[in-house]
Amino acid sequence: MRNENGKKLEPVERLVIDIPENFIGIIMETIGSRRGEMLKMSNHGSGRVRLDFKIPSRGLIGLRSQLLTDTRGTALIHSIFEGWMEYGGDMALRPTGALVADRPGLSTAYALWGLQERGELFIGPTIEVYEGMVVGENSREQDMEVNVTKEKKLTNMRSSSADEAIRLIPHRNSAWSRPSNSSPTTSSSKSPQNPSACARKSCSTASARAAGRKSAPARKPQASAFQTRSNARIRAATACRRR
Repeated sequence: MRNENGKKLEPVERLVIDIPENFIGIIMETIGSRRGEMLKMSNHGSGRVRLDFKIPSRGLIGLRSQLLTDTRGTALIHSIFEGWMEYGGDMALRPTGALVADRPGLSTAYALWGLQERGELFIGPTIEVYEGMVVGENSREQDMEVNVTKEKKLTNMRSSSADEAIRLIPHRNSAWSRPSNSSPTTSSSKSPQNPSACARKSCSTASARAAGRKSAPARKPQASAFQTRSNARIRAATACRRR
């Protein structure tokens, strides 16, 4: 951003998108939500359309991956700096929420297998997570706190193929060159070991739960009925030996 004659200016770019004709509607909706303005549309009768837009540079953040997803990988995208324009105001927030870890620990394949239907995951199994870490992108608008460290309960009756049924969808490696649609006002980078990891700045529910655990008095472990009976038998046998 820069100021000229008392006006706040921002960089603007010329965006050229080449797509099949049946994806014009979704492209217009996506670019419009990022304050893009269409300048020209060219249709050469080959089944593909070329669209020219003028869009703020900040509107290009995370746009390439979204357009490739919307057009099933058939879009050709190119942009070049064109000049400066008056600041257009704040843009709409991210359309999707985040999956946030509610406790620290190591992620398990069993927990991720149950969460992959909620949205797109950013981590795989055996990854060390911390409380408040963004581990995925929710398919809905709200943020959701999830437990990625949940382990499968062991029972006496187990089939030989029970563990073979877990099939994980490959997670997305969110590098800095491919930013996600997370809003900068709700998430921030935190882990130096994992550049793609980010955490919510305000974890009200998680912080309240953590504060409650710290303030709650420690409970003494209670012995089970089996342990009580066993201890009574041991004391009786010891008394008999002494007699």
